[in-house]
Amino acid sequence: MKDKHSCKIAPISIILLLYSTAASSAELGGEDEIKITVNNPQFLTMDTNSASGSTLTPGAGATEVGKWMITTNGSFVVKFEPGAAPAGSYTPPDYIAFTKPDLDAGGTPVSGEFDELPTKFTVTGENISSMVVVQNSSAVALKGKNGEWSGDGKTYGSEIGQDGIALQVMDLETEPVAVLLTAEAEEIGERLDIQPGNYSGNIKITVIANQMDN
Repeated sequence: MKDKHSCKIAPISIILLLYSTAASSAELGGEDEIKITVNNPQFLTMDTNSASGSTLTPGAGATEVGKWMITTNGSFVVKFEPGAAPAGSYTPPDYIAFTKPDLDAGGTPVSGEFDELPTKFTVTGENISSMVVVQNSSAVALKGKNGEWSGDGKTYGSEIGQDGIALQVMDLETEPVAVLLTAEAEEIGERLDIQPGNYSGNIKITVIANQMDN
């Protein structure tokens, strides 16, 4: 009888031994890491100016003179520079401004001389998450001799010589970015240093995508 019971116990011992060996083998393994790059290109389109203001009245407050809708999926830089030079006897400044020919007592333009209307320009953006001024000393955008610039909650001096303004779109935003340019000519009143007359200026805007490779 003892021999029979011994034969039955032996197979059970073998099975337990095999199970224990399989559990130990499951703890063996390895790991790997791969990097996958996906290039999602930036796109950008700009509509033409939709602002209705084409005249400015000194002392009347800020007037919206430019409004551009920018459709893009990344950040971009906006530059404002003087456009085509007005017809006349002078070369306009290298920044956007409202000017007119300087006249002598007989009403004749003085060659090379012009008068400038003190003006404050303001740039604002809608549907953006941030706005910064690009610092490059060689640029002339956002430069004003007698006026001043403001944007991103700051006011800049009379000749800041910046390269432009960078704007970042909001995450998950589905509406275009609106770039607004306003101009405000200060109250002239009876100032003797500001000549009367019709002042004008052409403004050029350039928009450049700058998040293509970031």
